[in-house]
Amino acid sequence: MTDQFEDALKEVFANDQEGPREGVGNAVGKRAPNFTLPDQFGNPTQLSDLCKDGAVLLAFYPGDFTRVCTKQLCNYRDHMADFKNLGIRVVGISPNAVYSHSQFAKKHEFAFKLLSDSKQVVARAFDIQSAFMLGRSSRAVFIINHQRIVLYRYVEATILTHKSSDELVRIIVDLKANKLL
Repeated sequence: MTDQFEDALKEVFANDQEGPREGVGNAVGKRAPNFTLPDQFGNPTQLSDLCKDGAVLLAFYPGDFTRVCTKQLCNYRDHMADFKNLGIRVVGISPNAVYSHSQFAKKHEFAFKLLSDSKQVVARAFDIQSAFMLGRSSRAVFIINHQRIVLYRYVEATILTHKSSDELVRIIVDLKANKLL
């Protein structure tokens, strides 16, 4: 591991009492690391703060303004009422810079946070690198409850597909029916 990556780990996970789970990823049933990343306005955002009000859907995506990523996040935007009614907060994460996120969110009227993981430290901690993407972040979704426990994890096998809002709503309804959310 490079010194630069180690420094980035310390910075992003500074507020995590358990520390990052480097190299092991986050499996269902494990506590998600408490990271801090800037949102599209440059404001530091902690996962623990996001989870205080309920469950969070973390949507990792490869890049702003790309065809599939735009389609994915617009689909989530168009179904925000469904997510809100189920008590789910949607948050996007990609390696793009804060400025790119602000322009992307403004253009597509996203009412949810887009976090900048420019060094892909959080993506590595969640174990979503893709050989197909030459080690860069793959597209993935995680459903995390108010205690930061990962209840659902799905990493796309290809960059050309994504979990739709309809699929995610069904999964969330099932989690609620089983009293996991």
